[in-house]
Amino acid sequence: SLSEIEYPQEAHIDGYAFEGSLWQEERDKGKFRIRGSLLLEGRGNEGPVVEIPYGITEIDDYGGLPGPTMLERSGVKYEQAILPDTLVKLGTGSFRDVWVVKVNIPDGIKSISRYAFSISEIQEIDLPEGIKTIEDSAFYDSDLKAIDIPDSVEVIEDGAFMECASLSEITIP
Repeated sequence: SLSEIEYPQEAHIDGYAFEGSLWQEERDKGKFRIRGSLLLEGRGNEGPVVEIPYGITEIDDYGGLPGPTMLERSGVKYEQAILPDTLVKLGTGSFRDVWVVKVNIPDGIKSISRYAFSISEIQEIDLPEGIKTIEDSAFYDSDLKAIDIPDSVEVIEDGAFMECASLSEITIP
């Protein structure tokens, strides 16, 4: 019957610490599968904007590529994905094969992971100062049109923007 938990923004809660609690069920709300502060899966929502719940620190890896994506591709095209300020890690393939047009990356993210936005309809992405690495195939075969790389980026790995046929403007400091 545990229904409410208060914890600091930066706290990490292990995956199944509160499994089976009312609090866990309320957090999921049928749209997500969340364990602790880890987002395992997104199931989408009705509107044009999908908002990842506050308190999520990581989006799980989908290392067995090709595999499931963060949001089911059920014919819904999202205009924007809102990521919480608490997020510090995008897992491998987080938004792979997802129909989302715009994403603002929060300040806590230091790396755009492998395949994070590959084969997606992402067109706009705002990268904060503080990003250090854009990993292998991060935007592979996406619909990205333009990107402004912040001064903080130290490494852009092989294939990061490979097959981005729509990419017409890139600013590298």
